[in-house]
Amino acid sequence: MRVSRFSDRDEARAHYLALADATAEAAFTRSGYLATVHDLKHRETLAGGGPLLQREAEELGIPVAELIESVTVKRDEMQQQLAAIETARIAARRRIRAASDCHEMYAALGAQRAATAG
Repeated sequence: MRVSRFSDRDEARAHYLALADATAEAAFTRSGYLATVHDLKHRETLAGGGPLLQREAEELGIPVAELIESVTVKRDEMQQQLAAIETARIAARRRIRAASDCHEMYAALGAQRAATAG
């Protein structure tokens, strides 16, 4: 006897597609506060400085230029991380859509999780 959680393949596919999106979301989370601070630091970095970067540099005891370089490097690292997460999400969704059964869908999700573990 075989028990199925889904009534048909379309229902299973919708479930696994939603899980692929949730997996990407869980792999990269920032609170609203941190997202706002990071965005402000990025804008100030592009402008060559600003009050937030000035105060942070003073608190850290480093030149603003050094802090700007650090913010730039961290933003580049974050963009690389986001690119890897998004690439894994897209690949999982493609594999889920092409899957012939739930086992293949589950395997696609597992591959995505492995690619974004860190």
